[in-house]
Amino acid sequence: MVRLFLIFILLLSSSVSLEAETHVHTQKQQVISEVGLEKTRIITYQYWLDNIANYDPPEWLEPQYRADWKPPLNELTVGAHIYSIHGLNHQLQAFEASVNFWANWKGSLKGWGGYNYENPVEYFGFNSIRSYDLSKVTYEPYITDSGSSVDLQIDGTFSSKFDYKQFPFDNQNLTLELEMGTDAYEFLIKRAGSPTVSQDFNKIMDYQVTEVSLEERTFEYPTTFGVADYADGENFVNTGLSLSIKMERYFLNSFVDFIVPLIIISLLLLINQSRLTTDKGLKLALPPAALLSLIFLKDGTDNVIPHLNYLTFLDYLYLGSFFLVMICFIEATIFKFMDDKSDSALKKCDELRISLIFISWSSFFLVPVFSWFLVSI
Repeated sequence: MVRLFLIFILLLSSSVSLEAETHVHTQKQQVISEVGLEKTRIITYQYWLDNIANYDPPEWLEPQYRADWKPPLNELTVGAHIYSIHGLNHQLQAFEASVNFWANWKGSLKGWGGYNYENPVEYFGFNSIRSYDLSKVTYEPYITDSGSSVDLQIDGTFSSKFDYKQFPFDNQNLTLELEMGTDAYEFLIKRAGSPTVSQDFNKIMDYQVTEVSLEERTFEYPTTFGVADYADGENFVNTGLSLSIKMERYFLNSFVDFIVPLIIISLLLLINQSRLTTDKGLKLALPPAALLSLIFLKDGTDNVIPHLNYLTFLDYLYLGSFFLVMICFIEATIFKFMDDKSDSALKKCDELRISLIFISWSSFFLVPVFSWFLVSI
């Protein structure tokens, strides 16, 4: 019996310590990699105009043109239509999407040196893109008396930062960021209202789309990217858009897939503590069997989402389940050795078992509530 108890404690401690070691190692790597790094920041275009922009003419401009020179500051109105989103990959933190971006402008688009930009979408870039179909990158502009337009269809894979704190009831925000490949002196990108979507565009079955939005962005990079005519201390700035797709996981699917097995195992353990179970061998054998089941279930869950440097809601539930297994094992051990005890010893054993049963039921109800509070703050 003592050997079985020691094996149980060893399995539990090794599982928790391995998880903790993985989280600490990942967290250390993240901290070390960010020491001393200057990061890109998002600012408003007006803030850039008022506080950062330098309106001095470029050094290469001929003297006779310097007095009348002004930064081009072309305006480009950009909208988006989503054909589909699909292929959500949690391990790669990526998703697949087919999106059409279109741009409108009036007059000609002038560069710093007075040259014309024939097709501005050739300068579109996506800082979260992993791969896309190059054959669909550019189209010829459509020019009329009232203005010009051109569109760009992107069908590819995009990276996005996922948040799993509330997993398996997590909500995700898929982002696709478009940036102009030229600096903000030449192009100001403005959004053309809300994006549009095709019928049944969401092919990700575990989630429902709750909101789709398109927001203007101005990115300031802590570098000149080697641009020679920037003033001292002037950073590269460009404008763009952020296409945001907010998604909410279907509650019922997650509840059945991840929570119901834990509830069944926990209820079996609680029933095993009650007067309904009097077989000492069964009472003592169920907690180790429950532990093995939990380890098996957790291993399957770990293959669904990537390794994280924080605990999810489901991780807290597993910790509560491991704690419940330990309490039930102690209670079953006390029950097994209650024979041939004195009345006073039996009374103490009964009091201890009642306390353990109270702790078990309390943890069954309170751990989910406390865990949800921890991941929600």
